[in-house]
Amino acid sequence: MLDDDQTDFSPFRQHFGTNYAPCERELAQIDSLLEFPRKQLSELTSKIDDLLQQQKRLKAFISAHEALTSPVRRLPREILQEIFLHCLPSDHLPILCRREAPLLLTRICRHWRDLAQSTPSIWSALRIVVPSGHKDHRDFQRKRIERWLGYTKSVPLTLEIWSLDPPDLSLSPEFDEAFCAVIHPHAHHIHSITLDVSDQFLKVFADSTFVSWPLLHKVSIIRAVNWDQHPGYKPIEVPFLHIWDAPNIKKVAWNSVFDAFMYTCVDWSQLEEAEFWDEPSRHLVDDPYPSPFCEISARDARRILNSAPSLRKLRLRIASHDDPSDMGPDCFLDPEPDLSETLVMEDLTSLHLWDSYLDPDSSPTVFLENLQLPALEHLTYMLWNNNENEASSAPQPSTDNPFLLRFLRTQEEYIGITKLTINATIISRRGFLDCLRLMPELEQLWLRDRSERAGYDEPGQDDVLTDEEKLDREVVPDDEFLKFFLVPESETGQGERGHCEEVKISCPRLQSMRVDDSQFSFEAIRKFVESRFDAAQADLCAFIDRLFIDFPIDRPIFVPRSAERLAMCPLEEDLRDLWVDSVTVRLRNETGFAGRRWADRKKKDDSYNPKMGLPTFLDHKIKKQDAPWM
Repeated sequence: MLDDDQTDFSPFRQHFGTNYAPCERELAQIDSLLEFPRKQLSELTSKIDDLLQQQKRLKAFISAHEALTSPVRRLPREILQEIFLHCLPSDHLPILCRREAPLLLTRICRHWRDLAQSTPSIWSALRIVVPSGHKDHRDFQRKRIERWLGYTKSVPLTLEIWSLDPPDLSLSPEFDEAFCAVIHPHAHHIHSITLDVSDQFLKVFADSTFVSWPLLHKVSIIRAVNWDQHPGYKPIEVPFLHIWDAPNIKKVAWNSVFDAFMYTCVDWSQLEEAEFWDEPSRHLVDDPYPSPFCEISARDARRILNSAPSLRKLRLRIASHDDPSDMGPDCFLDPEPDLSETLVMEDLTSLHLWDSYLDPDSSPTVFLENLQLPALEHLTYMLWNNNENEASSAPQPSTDNPFLLRFLRTQEEYIGITKLTINATIISRRGFLDCLRLMPELEQLWLRDRSERAGYDEPGQDDVLTDEEKLDREVVPDDEFLKFFLVPESETGQGERGHCEEVKISCPRLQSMRVDDSQFSFEAIRKFVESRFDAAQADLCAFIDRLFIDFPIDRPIFVPRSAERLAMCPLEEDLRDLWVDSVTVRLRNETGFAGRRWADRKKKDDSYNPKMGLPTFLDHKIKKQDAPWM
């Protein structure tokens, strides 16, 4: 074998790295010189290959035995099944995707596949996208759904069904019938179902004959618009679907449906949650106004409350008219109630109300009037007015006694509201602060921005209003507004200190605050948090642990992506030193507030995407960081 010194010696060393061309004699000399090194290199390569094979065998031997000692192998079957449950997606129902649980769990090993397929609880929820495209592809997806539902055994089942709208013209009613036939055998253990489908599919679904729905607990109908108006077309009557015959329905959602829910034969007395709403993004046309059947007059809304005394959660939009519906003999609601009598809803804990302000000269019905909600904890209150209605010229609500304040003042029981969401432009500051004084248990406050203004505001009107006039119309979240939440110095000074119930601190249990379109200064925010921090250490109030503030400070025209974040670090660090766990601050630019861009859903080449129809942040015109506040 050549030594290192010998390999360094060569009669041609001076020509290395040059373009020197050896002659015939030198070529023969080079071949002779390399004969032995080439032989050595071949021997070394062979030995290395042998060593690599030996290394591979040893690694495989060790890995096979180490796998036997893995702790996961010693987990009881029940523990592993519980882990499988926690692997399911949290932001949407499970879908037919191999990259997500539970299908992903079946691709790990044979044992996991067998265990997953024998665990009905991880298959008990499914979001179904009605497939389109080639017939073979549709049949393949239908069989996958059938196999999935077969794993559920008889556990309570949650389904979401979504289809294209307008429907794929290549789909025949026969395919919809075959698709519905997959669900037929499981109707007896379906616990919750959401139908966000085309009118064509809903018609087939309505004509299907199910034996019974004994476990059905929740029904959501979305986007039923009767849009197919070809000659001879018979619109689907959503209130008369067989599904409403289920004896145990307790939750209903009526979203963007062009039909009257009052005609359904649901047992109103056992309803616990109800939603009558409209999302413009669900419409087939660009129509910003709600469906006439998704907005309910105040009179009809009170009829619903009278007929559903067990309601716990209610979300509704009050119509911009006060006309009661012509219920007719098919209506299952109670007769029109006496609105002068006080109505007490003992169990209602959550109210999401988009109220409507009508001309007081018409003596309209006020939904919140003579309404007692002793158990109310979460309140979202908006106020709107349809500009096309003659009431659009009505004056703004009374500054001294707006609807919300009047409602709170008339409550006979202790007000235990812990979460309040309200539009900052629908109530004066004085009226809003009076409302807060009546909410000693308030923990979360969200002042929404001007994206959903009251109808009585005219474009450009803010430009001519004085500061005092604005305060008579809006909350105007500025530094003066924050002073309301400051702790009086006498309460944090020396001497005896009591508990939050013994001192006069506004909203003593406040922990989270979000303010859109604020006019705060950094110093005012810091002073607000420091004041509450000092009082919390003295056990006078709760710590402020979450803030979401939009600041009115202009950003530079050009700034690196991370510069804004770096600029806010000193303020955020100061607040986190005061135990504020979550701080979100945003700077304003010329077109609005700074926000992130979120990529659109990836398009599938196979014309099938199991996530089609899922609501996205772009669809609802909100940003991802807004989601926890919704």
